[in-house]
Amino acid sequence: MDSTRLLAAFDRATGVSTDTRTIRPGELFFALSGPNFDGNGYAARAMELGASAVVVDDPTLGSREDHLLVDDALVALQVLAKAHRARLTCPVIGLTGSNGKTTTKELLAAVLAQSYTVSFTAGNLNNHIGVPLTVLRISRATEIAVVEMGANHQREIAALCEICCPTHGAITNIGRAHLEGFGGVEGVRIGKGELFDFLAATRGYAFVDSANEEVCTLAERVPKQLHYTSGAGGSAAPGPVMLACVQTSTYPLSHGMIEAGGHRVAYRSQLPGEHNHSNIAAATAIGYYFKVPLPKIATAIASYRPSDSRSEVRHVGQSTVLLDAYNANPDSTLAGLRWLASRPEPRKVAVLGTLAELGAFAKTSHREVADAAEGIDGVEVVYFGEAWAESLDGARVLTEVDQLREWLAPRFLDPEAVILIKGSRSNRLERVLPTGSA
Repeated sequence: MDSTRLLAAFDRATGVSTDTRTIRPGELFFALSGPNFDGNGYAARAMELGASAVVVDDPTLGSREDHLLVDDALVALQVLAKAHRARLTCPVIGLTGSNGKTTTKELLAAVLAQSYTVSFTAGNLNNHIGVPLTVLRISRATEIAVVEMGANHQREIAALCEICCPTHGAITNIGRAHLEGFGGVEGVRIGKGELFDFLAATRGYAFVDSANEEVCTLAERVPKQLHYTSGAGGSAAPGPVMLACVQTSTYPLSHGMIEAGGHRVAYRSQLPGEHNHSNIAAATAIGYYFKVPLPKIATAIASYRPSDSRSEVRHVGQSTVLLDAYNANPDSTLAGLRWLASRPEPRKVAVLGTLAELGAFAKTSHREVADAAEGIDGVEVVYFGEAWAESLDGARVLTEVDQLREWLAPRFLDPEAVILIKGSRSNRLERVLPTGSA
């Protein structure tokens, strides 16, 4: 598909949109279609709302000058993004991993913004549509870009790398996420490793947590690396710089010490739990490589506040709640349970939603998580979703949101209770919180 006409239309536009509900005047509209809708049917509405032009793949709509007819609107979006990327000269940092990539992306953007003009993935627009949109939002004024890449099957990260062409990259970890699509943990390892494959082929730069043996193994193919350690137990891996980011506490605030280049700076963070320490370390290491001063890195870490149902500590009624319900898999849920077990409150409550996209691994994974939850001293556990009923015998399983709200209501009034709410996006467990809780 020829990108010349697409680039010309993009350069005349003020931006790109795929949704008439949020389109702004002057934007170029791509009529993307899905299983249950045809984006071409919204082209006229986009023009009414002030679109500079529309990209359509319905031949009956391609007769007007402001209608760009293509074979496939999604492919056209990706082709345009790749062509735009080829014109950019700023470093592009690619991030992927089974857990923590969105938090790491947000932290890293905050760190880099201390010294640079930064463009980064909005929300978790990290798939075959979101990555092209992210690339198209990178302007020539951008000094560093951060692109998050998600995947639920092999070759997806490879395809996203071809679009955003990262010059640098990091894999947060390899875990048991999207096992149904990847076919198991080995499939996850191969799929996430595609980022390092791309960096190896293009002589890019990998940031590697020396404390993570799996990531270290994947990075062996990349000639240029910076090794850091997310804890005192990191291995002595080769690299031009070793940066230590050592955690000393997780309650009431996470805090620790950044060590690099013979300097030490203390940091504090509003991110709860030891599992977030590796995310802090990755953002710190990459910021250090790009010469953000250590005190400014510490300032950025301290100012970052979790949101969007990711690692949010809230005060609901008289209780403390960790709302970590944007997504879930066995490993991230076990990490949340470790946070719950570490808390000093005498009464602990775990609200566990379904773990999605596990396929044949669903029953054993749910059982493993249930065993860990019920092994916490003094814990009350409630399970939400049909998958739990299929995995557990005789456990407390609720399937209606109103039931869960009613069960939780008195526990929110307990000043000596701490509550973990964790589940996959399909559960939308944030619905159980009272309106206005913060």
